[in-house]
Amino acid sequence: MKIADPIIDRELAKARVSEARASGLPTAAKQPLAVAERLRHVLSPKIEQIDDIFLPDKPMEWRDIPFSSVKGGRLAGTRRWYIVDTIESRGYNTTQDVRELSVKLSVADPLAFGLLNCKGVVAVPRQAPCQQSSHRSVHESQRDYSCFRFVFRIPEGMEILQSLRQLLLNSDEHISLSRKMRIARELAKAVNYVHTFAFVHKNVRPESVLSFEEDVGANTNPAGHSHAFLVGFDAFRTAAAETLMAGDMYWDHNVYRHPLRQGNNPAEKYYMQHDIYSLGVCLLEIGLWESFVEYSVEEKAVGPPRAKLGRTYADFNKWLHRNYHKTPRDISVLALRLKDYLVERARTALAPRMGEKYAQVVLSCLTCLDEDNEEFDGVATASSGRNTAAALCFVEGVMKCLDEISV
Repeated sequence: MKIADPIIDRELAKARVSEARASGLPTAAKQPLAVAERLRHVLSPKIEQIDDIFLPDKPMEWRDIPFSSVKGGRLAGTRRWYIVDTIESRGYNTTQDVRELSVKLSVADPLAFGLLNCKGVVAVPRQAPCQQSSHRSVHESQRDYSCFRFVFRIPEGMEILQSLRQLLLNSDEHISLSRKMRIARELAKAVNYVHTFAFVHKNVRPESVLSFEEDVGANTNPAGHSHAFLVGFDAFRTAAAETLMAGDMYWDHNVYRHPLRQGNNPAEKYYMQHDIYSLGVCLLEIGLWESFVEYSVEEKAVGPPRAKLGRTYADFNKWLHRNYHKTPRDISVLALRLKDYLVERARTALAPRMGEKYAQVVLSCLTCLDEDNEEFDGVATASSGRNTAAALCFVEGVMKCLDEISV
């Protein structure tokens, strides 16, 4: 895919035009050459795009997006809104990681990849005034930054915006099967392309997913025109880089983490399969259409709503006492029990709502690090090429299965 050959580029471009006549969004199953052409374009960005990716820091008007880690923002005196995703500097190759990811996202097709197109990145110097000069006498990699702001374009014609968490908390429980499948496919697609770009996301959860609806006017079925995009890149890094062995004890984070990545001191380095596990938890939520995290909304509270232990946490504790007669004090044991609980829910409650194939996809994601998982056979114990093997298994065992589900 990365081979520089103009003949390949021309043929893939022709294929994209030809397959564009087909109905629906491009998928690996229905329009493989169109997807391949777009992917080749993203993986081989032009040199000038790398130099132009950093933007000057200018005053912006901000708007909160309920239950999301990103914000809406627009330049003072302008009408166009953007999605702004802020990444704190981690002190190790952050600038290089930000540059590489933003360049790839700057040429990405949102509907094909499930990832918003990046206009550029605002690099905020540490202990510096908010206003940043557009003149740079020092190269970005040599500067000391406090944070980086990814500025994403909102796809044309999409007006109504909600986080997936807001949808799960507020939506009618009888949401259509087709809409749930669309969200599931687009989220899986986004995770796949983050991995294809050689990154791990590390924050796949409903707060990191935005759902847009097209402005369809008098259309009587607006749900059919919704699209989901993965954001929330505040913990991302290149897949091959070393990982910070640090975590936390928050339920709203740990419920989406693999047992070996939970708690203050995770037991294992972060791999692509940990993203796949997090995706599995999200797909379980989408299939059941219930929020595993709840929030306290107090009238006099200052700042965004705070996550709280809700119904799912209470149900998990009831399950623990029913099966083990107590709640384990050891965090590693508790983490394994949580995974077992989610797997049981996928096996018993998901198929009647979403079908056997969807339930199997979720189970495959939740058990992708288990040695007896046939779809990811041998990947968990591979000593080298682990991320590459996991990515290939993900396409075969998850992406294609979701594409084959008819609704």
